[in-house]
Amino acid sequence: MSLWERAARDQLYAKSKALCENEQLRAHVEENATFIEEMTRALQKRPRLSLNSHSEDWKAYKLAAQASLRTAAIHAIADRQYALLDTVFIKSGLFENSEEVIREELMNQTSGSVLFERVYHVPLAAPFRLIGAAVWGVFNGEHPMTLPEGAEESLEIIDPYTVYRAYRNVDKTAAAYANMIYKYYVEADREVCVWRSVLKDELMPHMTQGTVHDQWGW
Repeated sequence: MSLWERAARDQLYAKSKALCENEQLRAHVEENATFIEEMTRALQKRPRLSLNSHSEDWKAYKLAAQASLRTAAIHAIADRQYALLDTVFIKSGLFENSEEVIREELMNQTSGSVLFERVYHVPLAAPFRLIGAAVWGVFNGEHPMTLPEGAEESLEIIDPYTVYRAYRNVDKTAAAYANMIYKYYVEADREVCVWRSVLKDELMPHMTQGTVHDQWGW
């Protein structure tokens, strides 16, 4: 067999192999496409995880009774509050500010409500790790406060860096609720504690009949 005949044979073999592989690939793609289409139809028939209810409730600071949804909502609420930190600090003149700033201000909102803002920005002569741990020791319930008569508080530990504290004070005429999520972020060059009120809790349906505390901060 001459060199040219051998080259022609090799090319014919390569072409046949490529055609065969392409046909197999096409069949495989069609098979997968059919499978994906069938799975899509099957999933569309299944009830969704209530995208219009519990999975979006956290945006309105509401907690579900179901444990998995509840935990996910607590983290989502805290993480969104954390994401707002730099923007709020810039607006408040605190970002990269080493000076002492202490002020209290009442601000009228477009909704007609009044927001009370307190800024307490004070440099402390101590390592930030030590300060962060001390602050978190207060927020996480390690050092509980003395409750007034008629008040009660429950502590829900989500993980070592996240807690939910539900406070209720009831007297003969009214009830007040202050339910707070606290989360502790330990980073390379700073430590951040955030807190945000929960406005509705399915495990505490009577909240709708009382005064609900609405507070957030860093």
